[in-house]
Amino acid sequence: MHAIYGFLLSYTYHNGDISTLYPIVRGSGIVGSVFFGIVLLGEKLPTLALLGIATVVMGIALLSYKRDRKTTPLRGILLALLSGAFIMTYTILDKLIVDEVHPLVLMASSQLISATVFLPYVILKRKDEFKHTIRFLWRPVLSVAVLALASYLIILYAFQIAPLSRIVAIRELSVVFGAIAGYAFLKEDFSRTRLAGVIIVVLGIVLVKQF
Repeated sequence: MHAIYGFLLSYTYHNGDISTLYPIVRGSGIVGSVFFGIVLLGEKLPTLALLGIATVVMGIALLSYKRDRKTTPLRGILLALLSGAFIMTYTILDKLIVDEVHPLVLMASSQLISATVFLPYVILKRKDEFKHTIRFLWRPVLSVAVLALASYLIILYAFQIAPLSRIVAIRELSVVFGAIAGYAFLKEDFSRTRLAGVIIVVLGIVLVKQF
């Protein structure tokens, strides 16, 4: 599920404006995960915590808002919603699995399965790109691999000690970090609207955490 989501998300970004599709992907993933966390896992959240989750979703939308955005085709929006559905699905599955096994077992198993399924395609169909990556890009690739695995391993540990609905909302603080990093290091636009999005996301996370 994780591997297919990665491919699907990349394909989604070929079919529209990323600044439009990103909040749809993340927002729908949060909403779906929270809904099924309540329905399937029997999680119960106070009204203010649910309000906080809704606030996080609204803040993410503001963070990605651009007034001069090109029109996004319906196909891109549908793919973004499908990507959000994959986020919801693998999040629920991860929560169920870590209730039974150690997070390291889940992480190692999932990575092994992903490599087994997709590595033959990469070697056979993308041989030149694969060789180039191994030869020239192994340092940044290794860094991304370690950081990505470590960050999601922390999420899996968090699933063991807190309700899924709270975790999926609080982890979206990464969107705030991304917006700030984009402004600081990539010189991307940081309008008043995006500043409002940052404040709203943080406010929503405070509500989720406190209640």
